[in-house]
Amino acid sequence: MTNITEQLIKAFKHIAREIQVYILSGSLILFELFFIDYFYYEQSIFNYWKEFPYLFIILLLFSYTFGHLTYALMYVVFEKTKVESKIKKILKYSIDNKIEDILNKEVAIFNENTNAYYEYIERYNILNHMRWNLSGANFLMFLINLIYLIFNKCCYQVVIVFAINFLGFFVFLLLSLKTEEEYYKRIEVISSRSSLK
Repeated sequence: MTNITEQLIKAFKHIAREIQVYILSGSLILFELFFIDYFYYEQSIFNYWKEFPYLFIILLLFSYTFGHLTYALMYVVFEKTKVESKIKKILKYSIDNKIEDILNKEVAIFNENTNAYYEYIERYNILNHMRWNLSGANFLMFLINLIYLIFNKCCYQVVIVFAINFLGFFVFLLLSLKTEEEYYKRIEVISSRSSLK
């Protein structure tokens, strides 16, 4: 019975991570598409979709896919082009560790004290990725609204959402970088207080 409970907890943790990191941000993208559909296409896409059986499952799969695409977009636009590292320099980002060193310490903490890992490390890791992807979702929504504002008639609702997305992109990006910094600090502190050194 204990083994079944442990397996259920592991499955729940995995599903919870996927929801927080991918489905949440993907749902924002999906909402944005329905928003554009409402103001520019008289809900023609939504009216077509609502006839589908198992619509909730289909929307969930689309949200999950959009979440992955958003994460990939953030990697290409911000990490690969070194924009992220330039932002970190401007913000005087205090952690400058090699990723291999961080991963080795993280694995060592997990092996020595799993509870401490889940309580102090894993939560911040997930929070960092969630905020990073929410920043990416707002960035993508900002671009979509910008395209529609340039090539279509302007309506104030789209301008308001455009401004919210612009602000959301920067707020979640800064929060993500701050959370990443805290995440690395937590690894350093726990690692230094244990027998892992």
